[in-house]
Amino acid sequence: MTPEQVEDLANRLHGLQLPEAPFELYPGTTIIDIERFIATQLTALRHAPEARTSQPAAWRLERFLELVEAAQ
Repeated sequence: MTPEQVEDLANRLHGLQLPEAPFELYPGTTIIDIERFIATQLTALRHAPEARTSQPAAWRLERFLELVEAAQ
């Protein structure tokens, strides 16, 4: 993921109406604090956007957006 893609993702999250917690991202993966979840995932991506170790953060944020946008 490029730094520009990270910022695009952050912009998509910025105006989003957040769901109430707890929020099930995947079976067995529940987000308790949604704002903290978003902040930590974006921090990981911004720190090393092109690193392989940042890919799971991108996947989690994309999945979160997919589920929230589908529910709205």
